[in-house]
Amino acid sequence: SFGHALESASNMGIPHGLAIGVGMLVANSQVSQNAYSSEINGIVKDILKNSGFDFSLLSVDLDGFMEALRMDKKNSQQNQVLILPNSQNQLEIRSFELSTARLEEQSNTLVNVLDELRKCS
Repeated sequence: SFGHALESASNMGIPHGLAIGVGMLVANSQVSQNAYSSEINGIVKDILKNSGFDFSLLSVDLDGFMEALRMDKKNSQQNQVLILPNSQNQLEIRSFELSTARLEEQSNTLVNVLDELRKCS
């Protein structure tokens, strides 16, 4: 969800695989962290940082990001449906209230992830 929303909000300005990697970091921020998820985050960050992609040149429409998340095909009018890792390191379908506050929080998380990656570009 997050990676595809990033692709859309950047007008396809980021390769698909890198967008999915960034999306994984945003998704992992939505759940409690454990040693395994922290290790996965580290691996994904290393791959993104070493990809050669210049994240400092990436332009993202944050309103577009939130709108793409809002319109995700898995959602209902009231609920945002995400596939997230659980405490047993398995993926599960989770449902959250679809609110502007939640989307803004996810948008802020994207900004933080991209800021970290831009420092390495």
